[in-house]
Amino acid sequence: MQKNSQAKTKAKASFKTKTTLIILGFFVFFVLLEIGIRAGGFIFTSLQEYRNQVSIKKRGSYTVLCLGESTTAGQYPEPLEDILNKRNIGIKFSVIDKGIVGIDTSIIYLRLKQNLDYYHPDMVVMMAGCNDDGILYYRDIPEAASGLFQNCRAYRFMRLMYMHIVRKLTEQKMSRSVTLMDTQTDDQNDKAYTELGQFYIKQGKYSQAEEVYKKAIELNPQNDKAYAGLGQVYCAQGEYAKAGELLKKAIELNPQNDEAYIGLGRCYREQDKFFQAEESFKKAIELSPQNYGVYTGLARIYLFQGKHCQAEDLLKKAIELNPQNDKAYTGLGRIYFEQRKYSQAEDSLKKAIEINSRNDKAYGALSVLYDKMGNVKLSKEYADKADMSRFECIPSITVNNYHKFKEILDKRGIRLV
Repeated sequence: MQKNSQAKTKAKASFKTKTTLIILGFFVFFVLLEIGIRAGGFIFTSLQEYRNQVSIKKRGSYTVLCLGESTTAGQYPEPLEDILNKRNIGIKFSVIDKGIVGIDTSIIYLRLKQNLDYYHPDMVVMMAGCNDDGILYYRDIPEAASGLFQNCRAYRFMRLMYMHIVRKLTEQKMSRSVTLMDTQTDDQNDKAYTELGQFYIKQGKYSQAEEVYKKAIELNPQNDKAYAGLGQVYCAQGEYAKAGELLKKAIELNPQNDEAYIGLGRCYREQDKFFQAEESFKKAIELSPQNYGVYTGLARIYLFQGKHCQAEDLLKKAIELNPQNDKAYTGLGRIYFEQRKYSQAEDSLKKAIEINSRNDKAYGALSVLYDKMGNVKLSKEYADKADMSRFECIPSITVNNYHKFKEILDKRGIRLV
C-alpha cells in the first residue's frame, strides 16, 4: 500500500513537472518570437534606410517621397524608381521608401515635417489609413481592440496566421476536390468546380470564380448552377448582357433554379428594366417562398415604381420570415415617410438601427424625416450619424490627417498623390 502511494505521489509530481516545463517552454518560445519579430522589423527598417541613402547619393533631379504602411514598405517604391527612370524623359528620378509596417496616419503626420526637411521631395505619394482603426482593420477578430493584440506582435502574428491557415485549408480542401480526376466522374468533378466557384464569389475573387465556373461548364454543359454562378460573376462586374444570357441558359436547363431567377432579377433591376425584374423575382418567390431576400428585392422594384402598398406587403413578409432584416425595416420607413405616416416611419427606421447600428441609410432617412417634421436638432444629429456610418471604413481621423498633409504640402509647393 505504501509503495502504491509513493508511486502515485511520484506520478503526480512528474505530471506537474512536465506541465510546468511545457508551459515554461511555450512562454520562452513566445518571448523569443516577440524578440525575433521586433528584431526582424529593425533589420528591415535598416535595410530600407540604407537603400534610401543610396538613392539620395545618386540623387536625381526629381525626388518622390513615398509614405505609408505595410502596403508601401518594401513594396512599390523601388520598382517605381526603375519604371520612371527607364522612360528616359530627360529627368532622373529618386524614389524614397519611408513606409513603415503597422504605422498610422497620425504618426506619419508627426514625422512629416522631419521627412520633408531631410529628403526635400518634389512629390509625396501617400497610401495609408488601414491602421487608423484597428477594430475595422481586423474586423473578423473579436479581440482586436485588446491591449494584447495591439501591443504584442507575437500574439498578433499567431492570431493572423491562424486565420490565414483556416482560410487556406478551406480553399485547399475545395481545390483538392476538383483535382481527383482519376477517381471521379466528370459529373462529380463539375459539381466540385461549381462549389469552388461559390467559395470564390463569397471572397470577391471574381476572376478565379469565372475560371472554375467555365471549367465546370466545359465538363458538363448541362450544369445549370455553373451557368447561374457565372452569370452572377458577370452581373457583379457590370457585364449585364453576358450575365443575362448565362442566367437565361441556367433557367432553360433547369426551370426550378430559383437562384438563377434571383440573379436575373438583379441583373434587370441594375439596367432599370423593372418589368422584367419584377417577373423574375415573382418566379423566384414561387419557387422559394421562404427566401426573405427575394421579397426585399421585389419590394425595391415596387419602391422605384412608387407602388407603395405592394412594397409594404412584401417587406412585412420579409420581416415575418426574418425579424432581424434591417433592410426591410428601412424600406418600410421610407414607404411610411412617403405616405406621411411620420410616427410609423420613425419607429421602423429606429428598429432598423437597433438591428444594425451601421445602417447609414436608416440614419439618413431619419435625418430627412426630422427635417420634414421641423426638428432641426435631431435632423442634424442623425445626418452626422449617417456620415459617420458611411465613412466608417475611412475613419474621420484618416480624413482629417489627409487634409493636414495637403495643407502642409501645398504651403511648400509639393505635389501630393
